[in-house]
Parts: sequence; C-alpha cells; structure tokens
Amino acid sequence: MTKTLILALGLLAFGCAQARHEAKVDENGTAVANGDDDERVPLDQVPDAARKAAESAVPGATFTAAEKEIEHGTTVYSLEGTVDGKPCEVEVTADGKVTEIEKDGDDDHEDGDDDDGNDDD
Repeated sequence: MTKTLILALGLLAFGCAQARHEAKVDENGTAVANGDDDERVPLDQVPDAARKAAESAVPGATFTAAEKEIEHGTTVYSLEGTVDGKPCEVEVTADGKVTEIEKDGDDDHEDGDDDDGNDDD
C-alpha cells in the first residue's frame, strides 16, 4: 500500500511539473498566459522603456524584483518594490505602457488599458 501511495504521489508531482512547462497558445498560435507563467527576471533584463514608465508611474519607488508574463499575447512586466516604505507593484508592457498600479497593498488598481474603469484588461 505504501509503495502504491508513493508511486501515485510521484506521478502526480511529475504531472504537475509537466503542466507548468507546457505553453498555451490561442487559435492564432500566439502564446497566452495560463496563470502560472510568471517568470522572475533580473531588473537589468527589464526593457528600459518599461522600467522608466514604472518609475514615472510611481515617483520615488524603489523596485527590487520583476516578473515577466504573457497577457493576451503581449509581454508584460510586473515590477515590485516599495514607495515611502509601503509595497507597490506596477505592470507595464515592454514598450512602456502602464497597465496597472498597485500601491500600499490596496485592492484599488489603476488600469491604463481603456476607459471602462475595469481591471480585467
């Protein structure tokens, strides 16, 4: 019984690891985010336009970490850091379009995608 349980857990872990590495694509073959595709990247690998846009969006912020992901076929960087000692996060495209700002750990996100006020973009 113990061997069966260990084997089952091993297969489950292997299956989960495989699922995390499979790229998802839409009907046009464009990579899309599956919710687990955030990739940590060094800050010096964030494009200058994205980094500068994040710094302008939250003046005085000190960014300490970054993630890269694909959202709706677009590469988006999430820069994490602090401003005035409080956590902040800015999502920005590689070309410098700010799509979301989260400061102070609040749930009131600002979005830059459209004028509908929804954060579902």
